[in-house]
Amino acid sequence: MPRSAPGGGINAGTCVGEWYGYRNCGSILGLVAALGLVAVLGTCLTAQADALPAGAAAASNPPETLSEVTIVGTAPLPGSGIDINKVPSNVQTMSAADLNRDDSSDSLPQAAARHMSSVTLNDEQGSPFQPDFVYRGFEASPISGIAEGLAVYQNGTRINEAYGDTVNWDLMPSYAVNRLTVQGDNPVFGLNALGGAVTIEMKNGFNYQDSEAQLSAGSYGNLTGHGEYGARFGDFGLYLAAGGLEDGGFRYQSPTALRQAYADAGYEHGQTTLHLSLTAADDNIGAVGPTPVQMLAQNPRSVFTYPQSMHNEMQMLQLAGSQQAGDWLQLSGNAYWRRFTQYLVDGNTTAAQACNNNAGFFCLGGTNSYPVDTLYSAQGTPVPTSVLPAGATPGELDTTDNHTHSVGAALQTTLTAPIGSHGNHLVAGVSVDRSLTDFGARGELGTLGPTLAATGAGVIIDQATSSTAQPPIEGPVSLRATAAYYGAYLSEAFDLTPKLTWTVSGRLNTAQLNLHDQLGTSLDGDH
Repeated sequence: MPRSAPGGGINAGTCVGEWYGYRNCGSILGLVAALGLVAVLGTCLTAQADALPAGAAAASNPPETLSEVTIVGTAPLPGSGIDINKVPSNVQTMSAADLNRDDSSDSLPQAAARHMSSVTLNDEQGSPFQPDFVYRGFEASPISGIAEGLAVYQNGTRINEAYGDTVNWDLMPSYAVNRLTVQGDNPVFGLNALGGAVTIEMKNGFNYQDSEAQLSAGSYGNLTGHGEYGARFGDFGLYLAAGGLEDGGFRYQSPTALRQAYADAGYEHGQTTLHLSLTAADDNIGAVGPTPVQMLAQNPRSVFTYPQSMHNEMQMLQLAGSQQAGDWLQLSGNAYWRRFTQYLVDGNTTAAQACNNNAGFFCLGGTNSYPVDTLYSAQGTPVPTSVLPAGATPGELDTTDNHTHSVGAALQTTLTAPIGSHGNHLVAGVSVDRSLTDFGARGELGTLGPTLAATGAGVIIDQATSSTAQPPIEGPVSLRATAAYYGAYLSEAFDLTPKLTWTVSGRLNTAQLNLHDQLGTSLDGDH
């Protein structure tokens, strides 16, 4: 007979164990015992179930598990969430755990490319910290002049740069991200959303309540680390995070230093939420460009000309809140101030050389003949070859700078009241964004040293001061640009049947762009 289990029940495992002890008692006895095993086990399991408390018995027959429902936003501001199965486009989302699944030092683009379909990266800038994020052929790139086909939002604020719509991924502290979502084209996301939108939800004291610190080291002087802390104090929440990276780069003259921080102070009580957040970054990136294959064959770490680097600084202050007004209506809003500064330095070869018919002056373009093609400076005078040391190889140091201040605000309402027996999800909103940019660019004549380092000689090239220079005219640029964008959008998702949802959405954008040439009038314009 089976023994009693602790507490008076019958232990089914003991029944099986005792049966196992008798299994070698001979073929006839074994056959009999085999036939009796079902009855023995049935008795044991029945007695065990009878001895269980009511709750435990219920646990042995768990209720049907409901399928998981993923809610995603369908508009720039939070609060527009809808079942992902009702969105008429491809939507992919990653939580903080997903982002850090393989390597917590991954940037957002690297994590997305690793785990999301249709997402790839280009390394055109020459730095893993400044990739082109490509989704189905549309890009969110840090390079000016690229057709920017993706809108990128952080906590409801569009972070494509005001001047050029570029996206600087190095400014984003990936460790402070709570959720990353990539979705196909949706007009409500406005500018640059032709190919889709990337929305980033940051951590706060309500969705992250923990503390963590990480530090790692690797080849080429790589040192990466961050620390974060999140806590909730009743209706108040606090989140703080800071991190950085030092990397010497596997190629010569390509060091990188990143400094990033994020903080959020929040209040959530009942149906009211209010969050004040600050994002800041100060990054120096060595982004050495293409090198001739002949040099790479001799040494894969070699570089052609340098310096080639960028210095990015950014501070963004955001205030966001929401109010649930009844069972079916939610109001959301945000306001922001953002400052962005970028300096680019690019050491290059130059087309300037001593004039064919007068070795005492530099010429640029044309037939390289004096005086028609003489190189002129910003002072409006011909440039003599004596500005460089005798025997020096001419080079050029090209620099650009961008100083942008942006402000903006948005209001959004979400209505989910059913219409008759049909589900209904209506989102409507308005937004305004204004920016002021001071942009400058210039080419400085200089020398190329034995290691192909470009050094400026203090002479700014300005062919516009020459009356005989042939196009294209090289000269400095100083431009002040103001932009004002106004938007209104609407999205309606109506359940025709429990399994069929009809969606219509649209957005109206108006833009006022004013360009003011600071060196003349050729770049002036109102659009």
